[in-house]
Amino acid sequence: MALIKLIRNTLCVIIAMAALCSCNKTFSDSQFNKLYELNERGTIVFKGSINKKDYAAFINKYSPTNISGHSFLLDGNDNDTTAFNLKKDNNTLVFNQKGITSKYRIKKMSFSDDEVSGRLRHGLFEKIDFRFSRYYVPEYRECESKRYVETLFDVDTIKDVKYGEVEGYWTKTDYYADVNEILKGQGKTLNNQRLDLRMDIYLPHSDTLASRPLIMLMHGGAFYVGSKDDTPIKKWCSHFASLGYVSVSIDYRMGFRPAKRSIERAVYAAIQDSHAAMRYLVDNQHVYGIDTSMMFVGGTSAGAITALHLAFMNNDTRPESSYDGLFSDDMGPIESTGNNISTNFTIKGVADMWGAISDIYMIDSQDIPVIAFHGDIDDIVPFSHDYPFTKIGPLCKLLFNKILSTG
Repeated sequence: MALIKLIRNTLCVIIAMAALCSCNKTFSDSQFNKLYELNERGTIVFKGSINKKDYAAFINKYSPTNISGHSFLLDGNDNDTTAFNLKKDNNTLVFNQKGITSKYRIKKMSFSDDEVSGRLRHGLFEKIDFRFSRYYVPEYRECESKRYVETLFDVDTIKDVKYGEVEGYWTKTDYYADVNEILKGQGKTLNNQRLDLRMDIYLPHSDTLASRPLIMLMHGGAFYVGSKDDTPIKKWCSHFASLGYVSVSIDYRMGFRPAKRSIERAVYAAIQDSHAAMRYLVDNQHVYGIDTSMMFVGGTSAGAITALHLAFMNNDTRPESSYDGLFSDDMGPIESTGNNISTNFTIKGVADMWGAISDIYMIDSQDIPVIAFHGDIDDIVPFSHDYPFTKIGPLCKLLFNKILSTG
C-alpha cells in the first residue's frame, strides 16, 4: 500500500504523458514530430487530473519508448516536484523513482492533438482514471491600464466612520507621547470605559469602477500610543487611494498594565477590533465599492503584529491569556466584539512592516502571501525569534513572550 500511495501521489500524472508520447498504434508520426519540435524549444507542461486529483507534469526528455521529467501534485501541501523515468514495454508502463520500480497496464486510451485520457490498472484492484491537456503559457501582454501603478485619482477621505463599540482603556493618543502621558495612561487601566471604534476611509475620487481592492492599515505604537491619524499611515492610505484602491486606517483599543498577561490581552484586543473593522467593511462593500475577493491588511510595528494575527490567528490559536483568569474575564472569540455583524472574509495578503507573530505554525497552516520589511538591528520588535524591547534589559523577559519576525 505504501508503494501504491507513493506512485499515486507523485507519478500517476506522468503515465498519461508517457502514453501520449509513446503509444505507436494511436500516435502518428506527424504527432511525434510535433512533440520533438516542441522539445527543441524547452520543457513541455501538461495539466490534468488523476482520480479527481489535480497534477502537473513537466516533460524534459523523451523518445518513443522512454520519457523523463518531474511531476507535481497541485492541491497538495508539498511544494517540491518529483523526478521520474518511465519506459513503455508493449502494453505496460514501467516507472522508476528513487530506485523504486512499478508497472501499470494500459486498459484504454484516447488522444487528440493536445489531450490524452484513459484508464490504467495497477495490481489486481487499483484503477487509475486520468485526463490531461497540454498547458500553454499565456502570451505576455503589458496591461494598457496604469491603474494600481500610477497616480490617477484625487482622493476623497471619509473621516471617523464608526465601526464598533467596545469596553477598554483608550483608542488613540499622540504617537510621541511623553513620559507624563504614559504614566497617566496607567491610571486609566484601573477601569474600562465605553469606547467608539472609528476608521478613516480613503476613496479614489470620481472612480467609475464598482468594486476596488481594499487595503486596511494599522498604526504602530507598542499597543499603547498612536492613532489612525499617524502621518505615515495617512500618507500611505492617500497614496493607495490615488492608485485606485479603497484604503482604510483604523483606531483600535490600546493600553495595558505592566504585566505579561495584560500586554498579551492588549494585543488580542487589537486583533478583535481589526476583525470587527473588516467585518464592517465587508458588510458595507457596496457603500464603499470594495471587492471582497481582494482584501489586504498591513501595518507598522504593533500594527503589523495585529495585521499578521488578523490573517493567521483563529480561535483555536488565541492566547491563553485571553481566557478568564483570577482578575480578568474571558475576552471571547476573535469575532465576538465590536459589532454584531456576522460575516466571513479572506485576507488576500499581508504587508508586514517590522512586525512579528507569536507562533510560526500559524503561518505554516495557511496559504496567505506576506511581504515583510524589517531592520536587522531592531531592538524593539526583534528581527529574529526573541523578546521585544531588549533595550530594557532582563525586564523584557518578565513582561513579554518571545515573538518571531517574518522578515
